Amino acid sequence: MSGAMTSWWRRHRHRRVVLTHDGDFGTLALLGRRPVVGIVRIRPGHIRPRVTSEALDRLFALDLDPSPPFLVVVQGGLVRLHTWG
Repeated sequence: MSGAMTSWWRRHRHRRVVLTHDGDFGTLALLGRRPVVGIVRIRPGHIRPRVTSEALDRLFALDLDPSPPFLVVVQGGLVRLHTWG
């Protein structure tokens, strides 16, 4: 695990961050009725693990520290961060 990735997960380790390829993530998070501080969506959803791994590498290289609640969408070379609250 890269240093940036380790740092990011460490900041959120006691809170729940959902990693998904699913466009229905909001409904799924709410139906689960568990506290979610953030959602990371990888687009497009891909069955090849390498695509997901590369997308996460791009995300963690940015060393973002979003304030909960947040939504991060990684699509190709783009990383979009949305916060609300």
